[in-house]
Amino acid sequence: MPETFQKISLFVLPIFGFFIGFAVSSNISAPPSISPPSLEISSSPSPISTPSFSSIPAEIDTSSFLDTLSLLKKEFVDPEKINSQKISEYLARGLILSVGDPYTDFFTAEEAEDFSKDLNGDLEGIGASLRKKDGVVEVEEILRDTPAARNGLMPRDMISAVDGESVEKLSLVEVVTKIRGKKGTNVKLSVYREGREGPIEMNILRDSIHIESVESEIKNGVALLTISQFAADTTDLFQKYLREAILKEPKGIIIDLRYNTGGYLDEAVEMASLFLPHQEKVVSVEYRNSKSEIKQTEVHLTTNKKMTDLPVVILINGGTASSAEIFAGALQDHKRATIVGEKSFGKGSVQKFFPVGKNGEKIKMTIAKWFTPNGVNITEKKIIPDTEVKKTLEDFEKDKDPQMDKAFEI
Repeated sequence: MPETFQKISLFVLPIFGFFIGFAVSSNISAPPSISPPSLEISSSPSPISTPSFSSIPAEIDTSSFLDTLSLLKKEFVDPEKINSQKISEYLARGLILSVGDPYTDFFTAEEAEDFSKDLNGDLEGIGASLRKKDGVVEVEEILRDTPAARNGLMPRDMISAVDGESVEKLSLVEVVTKIRGKKGTNVKLSVYREGREGPIEMNILRDSIHIESVESEIKNGVALLTISQFAADTTDLFQKYLREAILKEPKGIIIDLRYNTGGYLDEAVEMASLFLPHQEKVVSVEYRNSKSEIKQTEVHLTTNKKMTDLPVVILINGGTASSAEIFAGALQDHKRATIVGEKSFGKGSVQKFFPVGKNGEKIKMTIAKWFTPNGVNITEKKIIPDTEVKKTLEDFEKDKDPQMDKAFEI
């Protein structure tokens, strides 16, 4: 397939990037200009056939599984609980756990559908984003004017139980699925907060949540554009707001990427083209070709869409990941923007959905790694701000934003 016509669908998903009734990062579809021809990935891959045990490599010992299944069928006191579909699902999940990659995951048909809906920005839930850190489910961001905000849920709160069930042994996907639900229904969260003894019990009424991926305002003579994710319409919205802002002759531009957990890669590349000259390198990709050889190729801008030479400040923090890191890293390496805030999450890998099984299940698998124009491994090094400014829990509680203050100062 010629490079200029190839379209691939990839997923850049940070481990915390699940938004409960908000946007989930980060289903990305690489633009034709950046698809390495040897990658050979179509946007609609064929289902993968399931091998029989007889075709499994000899070095993999299946005896413990077969013995366990036989014992369950013969000895387990509640035979009606032995569910063939669940057994198949957990076999797949176990295979994924064996590679130890936090971004490779198994999705049931329902989970895959929820994941796909999230980038539209229309969901039903509470309006919070979660991450799983050191085995603890932690709140990363709260949207304004949502059930989560109205009930006092705060960033860095730790969720210990949902509707009375401990989340200790649940995956992040499972926790999110339990918290999400139909508008008008309640969910009970048990939350621990730094400086407070014992759990805080919250009964939250779910609601419809919609968010535009770009918000814009002129403040103190500066154009402030906040990007929550790189959704399918992000570049169009950003370009519209940026054009309107430029007409007002601002002193500069602030782009807020805090808690932006990524999205469509082609949107991030298109965004970079609004600030960088034609042919500049945006990112490099390392992948396996059709012969399973490790290859690396560079991604250069193929369109001349640069809109402005105004000074740019980009805000990032530990919730900035994947496509957002690629955009910030590209402008930083080309000295086109000053980066302010805290080091980014470090999600420099690419995922893709593959259909498996017979019931709509899918595997999201890491298939490539990304590097900034200067060759920085985003996963290992993260994006380091030019000016580091922390935002503390006290700042959140007092509605202070020293990172934004510094951006305006610059």
